[in-house]
Amino acid sequence: MTKILSNLSRGLLLILAIAVIDAAASPVIVNESDPEVRQTVGTRFGPGSGGSYFAEHGMVTSSSNHATMAGVEILRGGGNAFDAAVAVQMVLSVTEPYASGIGGGLFAMGYDSGTEKIFALDGREESPKAFSAHRFLDSNGKRIPFRQRITGGNSVGVPGTLASCYWLLQEHGTLSFSEVCRPAIQIARTGFRVSETFAANLEHH
Repeated sequence: MTKILSNLSRGLLLILAIAVIDAAASPVIVNESDPEVRQTVGTRFGPGSGGSYFAEHGMVTSSSNHATMAGVEILRGGGNAFDAAVAVQMVLSVTEPYASGIGGGLFAMGYDSGTEKIFALDGREESPKAFSAHRFLDSNGKRIPFRQRITGGNSVGVPGTLASCYWLLQEHGTLSFSEVCRPAIQIARTGFRVSETFAANLEHH
């Protein structure tokens, strides 16, 4: 396993099965229940659009339609699956920073068709160097109350997402970091409709 960062704190858990694929053709999804009924990518996203799909040239999925379409456009533009995965992550950092932001970490699994090798990447957060097993104990050796333990910077691990994304692009991508960040930058500038979950998290924090 390629280890970039590991350990501690709540953050992004992003597990990706990544393959280097031919992105020259326009991706098509096929409903498993009726293989003859083909649908162009983007026609069945959102609530009520569930089902099983196959893709002939590439597939992108995430919890955000904005992020999913960013990945699709990267593939359509000639990028590979690793480029698309990082673009998806960057958009998720905008559309759901409370769950998938760059302040967390990630896991990834990928396949490189050029070398025919599979790799696993551990990009989770690390605890700060000065941390010890006694960090959350009071002067009497008893655990500090939970709410107190999770409040503030002491409960946050050193993020691993950005380092992991950079490594994926450097080792397996075809586009620059600035290129895969463009969709996220555009969405951040133009805005997007927030969900009830997003609004609730903003109010809570």
